[in-house]
Amino acid sequence: MSIINKRQSIRRFNEKEVEVEKINKIIEAGMLALSSKNKRPWRFVILDLIKVRYTSINGN
Repeated sequence: MSIINKRQSIRRFNEKEVEVEKINKIIEAGMLALSSKNKRPWRFVILDLIKVRYTSINGN
């Protein structure tokens, strides 16, 4: 409960890249969540913002 009570809403982010291992651990933790009838309807979209910005600017 203490973790939930101490949560914060982050509005500013730095440009530091997150390691793939950390992203994988977060996804694995999310997949442990219960789902109705164990259907596990999760969809994960992971974006590399630098690549997204480049694609948006260059139209590719």
